[in-house]
Amino acid sequence: MSKDQQEAWLSYFGDRHGEHEYDWAKGLVNRLKNTNGIGKTSKALGDEFTNALFETDPEGDIVTDSKSNPIPDNSLSDTENVPFKQGVEVYFSEEVRPHLPDAFIDYSVRDHKDGDVGIVGYEIKFTRYFYEYVEPRDLHSIDEELKKCESRIHSLLTKVAK
Repeated sequence: MSKDQQEAWLSYFGDRHGEHEYDWAKGLVNRLKNTNGIGKTSKALGDEFTNALFETDPEGDIVTDSKSNPIPDNSLSDTENVPFKQGVEVYFSEEVRPHLPDAFIDYSVRDHKDGDVGIVGYEIKFTRYFYEYVEPRDLHSIDEELKKCESRIHSLLTKVAK
């Protein structure tokens, strides 16, 4: 963004501080495109303005878009690993909803192969299949080994100091 564009934005925002709707900055970017020295704009610019200019209120109402879908707070987003034999909605109602009553499923995230909600993948826990337990060494032997190391380090430092 050029210096002139930055100054145009600062001038515009300087006159319009105060409370606004959540999607105000995104709509603003579209309305002001190529006007009053603003120049080219993008969706990313609207997102950045929203992140920079708006405060999150954990006690506030859930913000929704024009279709009444909740707008997720990206700082709070999380994912779950749903077992293959269980539906997403069933898993959500049994495992997530009891702990987070205001959580919701983002239906816009879909697998590119099957088109269903969520990304299909596998989790292979290598430690479960390949881990072999090795009993820890005795604390006395570890202590003796540390004392030998300390002694060796002390002798080396003595040589360096001479």
